[in-house]
Amino acid sequence: MDYRDEDETVNPHGVSFEDNPTTLELVQRLNRELIDARDAYYKKARPIMTDAEYDAKERHLTGIIARAPKLAKYASVLKTVGSDLKDGARVKHIRPMLSIENKYDKKEIVEFFRSLPPGSVMLLEPKRDGISCELRYRGRKLMQAVTRGTGAEGEDMTAQVTCLKAVPKTLPDSYAEDVNVRGELVMRKSELARINAEAAKVGGKQYQSTRNLTAGTVKNKDLAVVREREIIFIPWEVYGEGDSIIDSAYDRMICLQRAGFPKYDGFQIDNEADIIKVLDRLLAENTKSDIIADGVVAKVDSHKLRKELGVGSKFTKYQVCFKPQSAAGTTYLRGVTWQVGRLGRLTPVAECDPVPLAGAMITRASLNNSTWIETMGLKLGAKIEMLRSGDVIPLITKVIDEGDDPIKPPAKCPDCGGKIEAYKEDGLTTHWCTNEVCPGRVADLFHFIGGREILEIEGLGPEMARKLAVEGYARDLGELFAFQAEAKAALDKNGEEKFAAAMAKKGFSVTVIKMVQSMEAAKTAPWDRWLPALGIPMIGRTLSKPIAAALALSPDDLGRSALNTSVLIGKLANIAAFEIEGIGPNKREVLLDWARSKRSDRICNDLHKAGVRPAALAAAATVGDSLKGVAFCITGEFSEDRELLYKKLESLGAVGKTGVTKKVNLLIVGEGAGKSKLAKAAELGIKQVGREWLEKTLADNGMKLGNAALAVEEA
Repeated sequence: MDYRDEDETVNPHGVSFEDNPTTLELVQRLNRELIDARDAYYKKARPIMTDAEYDAKERHLTGIIARAPKLAKYASVLKTVGSDLKDGARVKHIRPMLSIENKYDKKEIVEFFRSLPPGSVMLLEPKRDGISCELRYRGRKLMQAVTRGTGAEGEDMTAQVTCLKAVPKTLPDSYAEDVNVRGELVMRKSELARINAEAAKVGGKQYQSTRNLTAGTVKNKDLAVVREREIIFIPWEVYGEGDSIIDSAYDRMICLQRAGFPKYDGFQIDNEADIIKVLDRLLAENTKSDIIADGVVAKVDSHKLRKELGVGSKFTKYQVCFKPQSAAGTTYLRGVTWQVGRLGRLTPVAECDPVPLAGAMITRASLNNSTWIETMGLKLGAKIEMLRSGDVIPLITKVIDEGDDPIKPPAKCPDCGGKIEAYKEDGLTTHWCTNEVCPGRVADLFHFIGGREILEIEGLGPEMARKLAVEGYARDLGELFAFQAEAKAALDKNGEEKFAAAMAKKGFSVTVIKMVQSMEAAKTAPWDRWLPALGIPMIGRTLSKPIAAALALSPDDLGRSALNTSVLIGKLANIAAFEIEGIGPNKREVLLDWARSKRSDRICNDLHKAGVRPAALAAAATVGDSLKGVAFCITGEFSEDRELLYKKLESLGAVGKTGVTKKVNLLIVGEGAGKSKLAKAAELGIKQVGREWLEKTLADNGMKLGNAALAVEEA
């Protein structure tokens, strides 16, 4: 078709071509036809016009824009190429879509209202958890839909959004011709349930998150899938070219409601006394709503005042969002740090955007191991749900949006640069540093022994431990106590003031005094504390008790025997002669390997020279007999150190066991419980209880479930 005749008809005498309304209609029609053809080709693989027809229309539109450059904004198809649509063409926002600053105290919302000029009106509205998007209406017709993206530019999702039944394609004649409507693309929880129910009938995929499914749907190239799912667009802002429309944001929302958008759930606030009442009402409605909302937005009603307040580099200044304190919250995974443990195991730690959970600002969480990461489907940049119950170490419970880059274990130890070995057992992959003098391993050992349940050394925190290990003051436990012995002598000779001054020149804080004094007291700690302090693999406080009792360990057993080896080494080398509950063939071999090491013998000798004399075990103290006759075993993890849990329950008359046998009549099950123990308990008919039983039992006896050291949490 020759389009020159059509050009002439849209340019009657006396009216410029560019200002003629029929020219605008032609531009919009050609733009829409080309978008439809492009989408049909790239997204549905079903062309609706030939290449020649497409090229002719595109040339004609290009020619019109050359003669009418003011109309270029209505020819969006010319700003992208067809291949861009494979992953969504990038489109710049007319105005940046900035973030909203979060507030976590209701009083801060009141303070925000007080900060506004006298007589100002504020809006309170639910913050929906969806995909932020901008709808661009030109001539009251929906011409383009762009996701938030980076805030500066987003993805063109026009084809998908125009398929959504709940999105008005035109605005009433009474409405402004050119407006931009911003809001959230959301899915009802009931719609997610419907989709999953239909998928279950044919064995299809089950979805977990409305937001995740919404994001996947609006990026789907199969428009038939988009049409089949009910996705709603809930506006939260509207602005026009030149802002010629009414000033009140509330009134703008009501106009959109009349145009076919969902009912506006916000409230106008002009009285400070109403803020908390309305805020609480919206929070209560959020919990009951079929559409997920994770907070309440407080914003200025007047668009004129919004302009005066302006925007910052990251946040808009005319609005804030109240996020209720919760044990669970969402954040983004930005990086992974691999921490080296005292036995060489590398533990991945998530580095996240700050998120307030249960009264603390959290930036880190344990990722357990590589297998756990793969099972969760975690990648860098992922949006995640994190849980923090009480003071427990934060856990990642769900991946909401997939990230981009895979998480890979380091090729070398991050602390010493040494070799990393991967071990696979029972489907679990872990990574280990094999260097016994790795500063990271040594530092973690020093920090470990300083803990309350081991040697309880005041002042030996993570910073002190790392300084001692990294700067070469001590490479093992023997050298650490040799350092203490020299420091103690200097402290006794020179006094605290001179000693502190001398150590300060070496970069030590004044806490070194407390550490030296506390280590002196730790030298006579009982054997059930010293055995795990020695760093013997697989030996903790629970197993250390029966070992110390069976071997009848005494204060001088770190010293030399007649065979010129440590007495402890000799006794451990003969452990096969003893039947110790919880020490099977595997653990016995671990003990023998440690005892055969010349390094172990040297460390024992150095400790003895430094004056370490572990006390023999004393009879266990009891506070009651409420658990008399109970033989229990613990599997899995709780918020408290397992050794301390055994101690508490044993003080109530119970007998702790390290393995599930016929002698056990109660299995206490925590997070990540061992499958073999659970299966054995089921086979033997052993009663199983969980955290609730444990908390109640301790509470009934004046105790409580404590909290583990939060090594990976920042508050």
